[in-house]
Amino acid sequence: MDGNALSGNVCSMTPTTSKGQILPELSLPTFSSREQSAVHFLKGLDEYLKLKSVDEHLKLTLVSKSLTEEFPTNWFMATKEHINSYEKFKIKFLDQFWSKESQSKTGGQIYQCRYDKSTDGSMASHLLKYAVLGTSLQPPMSELVVIEALTSSYPPWVQKLFVTSNIKTIQDALSVLNKLEAIEAQHHNPQQWSNQKKPHARSSYGREDHRDGRTHAVRQTNVSREQRRTRNSRYPEQEGYDIQEVGK
Repeated sequence: MDGNALSGNVCSMTPTTSKGQILPELSLPTFSSREQSAVHFLKGLDEYLKLKSVDEHLKLTLVSKSLTEEFPTNWFMATKEHINSYEKFKIKFLDQFWSKESQSKTGGQIYQCRYDKSTDGSMASHLLKYAVLGTSLQPPMSELVVIEALTSSYPPWVQKLFVTSNIKTIQDALSVLNKLEAIEAQHHNPQQWSNQKKPHARSSYGREDHRDGRTHAVRQTNVSREQRRTRNSRYPEQEGYDIQEVGK
């Protein structure tokens, strides 16, 4: 690989092969200090460099392109004179971005975060984001501890469902959240919602009876002429008129 391959888009280094098979195009991992752990980033970068068969002397060039945020970029520019290999970079990088202080701060975020649909997207995405961070800590948080920490980040009705569902693993939690979001999407679809509505029982006046959202059995009662007179303030006096009474 020559230097020209790195002058533009580093992701254009194709085709990539493994044991004679052409692999799908890979994107260079980029580090987001707010969204991922330094450990997770380095694992992705290791895999990328291995699959691309990048020469050792070119790895640091790709490292500089993978640091897109201002602070990590400035950190690398200021310290690169003391970093003469990719392995040295990883050590220094973890010292800076995954120190005990950084991990302590991340652990606090897991317990204090709150789900916000406008920024987190789906409830499942929110769970996975912090689950990856929690399992990257040293020592790593167990799946059960991650779930217990994140339960309070959701609205009260979701919290209650988590507790009653006896969730033990990340996959258990994802299954519950996926079902909840599927139900929510269904109820927000007017066409689908209207198709599921059932016809309500009608009274003799032609009014629909859907008290309390339920369809009630209708029992017809013949009311005598004398009884109808006493109800003249509510019903018109009509010979032989049947008044329907809604059963509970």
